[in-house]
Amino acid sequence: PQLKALQLGCFRYFQQGGQCIDGPVGLLAGIIRQPFVLFYHFFAVALLAIWLVIRQSPIYRLPLTLIATVGIFWKACVVIFPFIFSELRS
Repeated sequence: PQLKALQLGCFRYFQQGGQCIDGPVGLLAGIIRQPFVLFYHFFAVALLAIWLVIRQSPIYRLPLTLIATVGIFWKACVVIFPFIFSELRS
């Protein structure tokens, strides 16, 4: 469920256009070589995914939803930090 939420966050992030497209495309094209840009965009996607989960959940499920958002944030960290550490080493 956490990866599905991150996937939805990614699609919605790209739908915003502008810098939400330019930054990731610049990273993929090799034009931008700064690891912080990857970190920034990835966690922007994660925070958007968390916001989407909170927004679509009914208010009476808020405590469970907040626990789920911690899981989403944890999964985002588990996914990105190995790449960040390998980039910083090289």
